[in-house]
Amino acid sequence: MRRVELALTAVGVVVLFLYMHFDLWGDGLVRYRALDALLGHGALAAQKYSLIGPLFSAPLWYLGKVCQTSEWWCARYNFFLFTGALLVWWRLPEAWVPGRLRTRFLLILVVASMFASPHLESYYGEPFTVLLASFALLALAHDYPRTGLVLLFLSAANAPATLPAVVLAAVAHGWHSRRWSALGVVPVAAGVVVAEGLLHGGWHGYVVEAANGTPFPVGLLSLTLSFGKGILFFAPGLWLCRRALIATLPDALAHTLHLWLWYVLGLLLFYASWWDWSGDFFWGPRFMLMAALPASLLMAAALETPGQVRSLLVLSCIVAWSVWVAAEGTVFGPLDTAAYQNETNIFCYVPDYSVLLRPLCATVVVNGADKLMLGWSVGVLALLLAPVIKAGSGRRHTP
Repeated sequence: MRRVELALTAVGVVVLFLYMHFDLWGDGLVRYRALDALLGHGALAAQKYSLIGPLFSAPLWYLGKVCQTSEWWCARYNFFLFTGALLVWWRLPEAWVPGRLRTRFLLILVVASMFASPHLESYYGEPFTVLLASFALLALAHDYPRTGLVLLFLSAANAPATLPAVVLAAVAHGWHSRRWSALGVVPVAAGVVVAEGLLHGGWHGYVVEAANGTPFPVGLLSLTLSFGKGILFFAPGLWLCRRALIATLPDALAHTLHLWLWYVLGLLLFYASWWDWSGDFFWGPRFMLMAALPASLLMAAALETPGQVRSLLVLSCIVAWSVWVAAEGTVFGPLDTAAYQNETNIFCYVPDYSVLLRPLCATVVVNGADKLMLGWSVGVLALLLAPVIKAGSGRRHTP
């Protein structure tokens, strides 16, 4: 079964690459133009985003000078980052992540998480930040401090808004291990953020935006339970967060999961008061992509040991809904018109206008490729639910 899941993961990556609609738009286009100005003209464009993440895509920019275009390659940058992260996960030591749990986790990331969505179709900065932060916390939990600190620094410096999340995760790690070196990342990353802001004039935009905040209770409720942006709907695996289930994981991996959850909490606490908590016209909770990792690991653990879950029906619904989140974002996300996106953000508390339910409430055109993509998702869902069905059959026959 491990080989089957690994093969399906590889096929899923290819399917997503061939199906996704890659493009440069919004903040991603601003980031690309800044990189293009630096590499093409040696100039620092006046903009508020960090150049750290885009600089790692410089090889793709140069590749575009000899094959396709720089825009073509950079539009696929986040997809390549995600694929590389999957390869790193696959090559991790068996003691870090047991084989069967690993392959199922990878498969879920590809077909049942927010990663299989517009997050990979653009040049936005969240995938770089999230993937580096996730590996940083994994390295810290497994006592590889140098690797962890470097990755955590790059992640935090690329996205200043994640510094509160870094603080919470660093304190949680220090409390657990009695090693507080991770907190040293915060002032260093903050210093780089200040220096970079002075170089390309990025501070003015952040100051203006910070002055127009959202009431904290409104933002917190919106980021957790609103139908259009709530992470409990876009990362439903978080509902499985139970002590008994986490206890089935190896100690260091369980600690990693805890650090990821503290990081997500830090993001929630910060963005709840941010003026643009919704991520604007972006599909789903743009700034909460990190929630996809603990949600996916919890689902993988639950499917590995379904006996630890009280209700197999609830587990089945969570897995099925997660697959729908990924499929809906991939198939229907790019179809949003400007008017539909406006409706989504204004009425994100109303189920009818949620991006997750709108395709069921409105007339949408589904072509042959869309049907194949949805059929692929249903087929993988059946495989994921196989251990749940087996466990349910065993319960029925237990006297």
